[in-house]
Amino acid sequence: MMLYLNSKLEQYRLQLEMLSTKDVEKRICMYLAERARKTSSLSLSLTQEDIGNAIHLTKETVNRKLAILQQEGIVEVSGKKKIAILNLGLLKGRAF
Repeated sequence: MMLYLNSKLEQYRLQLEMLSTKDVEKRICMYLAERARKTSSLSLSLTQEDIGNAIHLTKETVNRKLAILQQEGIVEVSGKKKIAILNLGLLKGRAF
Protein backbone atom coordinates (compact mmCIF):
# COMPACT_ATOMS: atom_id res chain seq x y z
CA MET A 1 0.00 0.00 0.00
CA MET A 2 2.81 2.43 0.88
CA LEU A 3 4.59 1.69 -2.42
CA TYR A 4 1.40 2.49 -4.31
CA LEU A 5 0.90 5.76 -2.43
CA ASN A 6 4.54 6.71 -2.92
CA SER A 7 4.22 6.00 -6.65
CA LYS A 8 1.08 8.15 -6.89
CA LEU A 9 2.72 10.97 -4.96
CA GLU A 10 5.70 10.93 -7.32
CA GLN A 11 3.36 10.89 -10.32
CA TYR A 12 1.50 13.97 -9.04
CA ARG A 13 4.77 15.74 -8.21
CA LEU A 14 6.02 15.22 -11.78
CA GLN A 15 2.71 16.36 -13.21
CA LEU A 16 2.77 19.53 -11.10
CA GLU A 17 6.38 20.23 -12.11
CA MET A 18 5.52 19.64 -15.76
CA LEU A 19 2.57 22.01 -15.73
CA SER A 20 4.40 24.72 -13.81
CA THR A 21 7.36 24.75 -16.21
CA LYS A 22 7.20 27.75 -18.54
CA ASP A 23 9.60 26.30 -21.13
CA VAL A 24 7.33 24.56 -23.62
CA GLU A 25 10.03 22.30 -25.07
CA LYS A 26 10.98 21.17 -21.58
CA ARG A 27 7.33 20.35 -20.78
CA ILE A 28 7.03 18.23 -23.91
CA CYS A 29 10.30 16.43 -23.16
CA MET A 30 9.22 15.79 -19.57
CA TYR A 31 5.91 14.38 -20.77
CA LEU A 32 7.51 12.10 -23.38
CA ALA A 33 10.16 10.88 -20.93
CA GLU A 34 7.50 10.10 -18.33
CA ARG A 35 5.32 8.27 -20.88
CA ALA A 36 8.32 6.22 -21.99
CA ARG A 37 9.03 5.33 -18.35
CA LYS A 38 5.41 4.38 -17.66
CA THR A 39 5.02 2.24 -20.77
CA SER A 40 8.59 0.87 -20.76
CA SER A 41 8.69 1.68 -24.46
CA LEU A 42 10.50 4.15 -26.67
CA SER A 43 7.73 3.89 -29.26
CA LEU A 44 4.74 5.92 -28.14
CA SER A 45 1.30 5.83 -29.66
CA LEU A 46 0.22 9.45 -29.14
CA THR A 47 -1.21 12.18 -31.29
CA GLN A 48 0.06 15.72 -31.02
CA GLU A 49 -3.39 16.64 -29.75
CA ASP A 50 -3.08 14.00 -26.98
CA ILE A 51 0.19 15.59 -25.87
CA GLY A 52 -1.25 19.09 -26.04
CA ASN A 53 -4.32 18.13 -24.03
CA ALA A 54 -2.22 16.42 -21.37
CA ILE A 55 0.10 19.39 -20.79
CA HIS A 56 -2.20 22.25 -21.81
CA LEU A 57 -0.64 23.26 -25.11
CA THR A 58 -2.11 23.73 -28.56
CA LYS A 59 -1.57 21.05 -31.18
CA GLU A 60 0.29 23.61 -33.29
CA THR A 61 2.75 24.39 -30.49
CA VAL A 62 3.38 20.68 -29.94
CA ASN A 63 3.88 20.23 -33.68
CA ARG A 64 6.50 23.00 -33.88
CA LYS A 65 8.47 21.72 -30.89
CA LEU A 66 8.34 18.08 -32.04
CA ALA A 67 9.67 19.21 -35.44
CA ILE A 68 12.66 20.79 -33.68
CA LEU A 69 13.25 17.66 -31.58
CA GLN A 70 13.04 15.57 -34.76
CA GLN A 71 15.57 17.77 -36.59
CA GLU A 72 17.93 17.29 -33.65
CA GLY A 73 17.56 13.49 -33.81
CA ILE A 74 15.89 13.15 -30.42
CA VAL A 75 12.52 11.87 -31.65
CA GLU A 76 10.98 10.66 -34.88
CA VAL A 77 7.38 11.49 -35.67
CA SER A 78 5.72 9.24 -38.22
CA GLY A 79 2.07 9.27 -39.11
CA LYS A 80 -0.54 10.71 -36.80
CA LYS A 81 0.02 8.49 -33.77
CA LYS A 82 3.65 7.37 -33.75
CA ILE A 83 6.43 9.06 -31.84
CA ALA A 84 9.67 7.14 -31.48
CA ILE A 85 12.23 8.31 -28.96
CA LEU A 86 15.59 7.96 -30.68
CA ASN A 87 17.80 9.36 -27.93
CA LEU A 88 16.34 8.97 -24.44
CA GLY A 89 19.44 10.47 -22.81
CA LEU A 90 19.12 13.73 -24.75
CA LEU A 91 15.37 13.80 -24.16
CA LYS A 92 15.86 13.43 -20.41
CA GLY A 93 18.62 16.03 -20.52
CA ARG A 94 16.16 18.50 -22.01
CA ALA A 95 13.45 17.48 -19.57
CA PHE A 96 15.22 17.50 -16.22
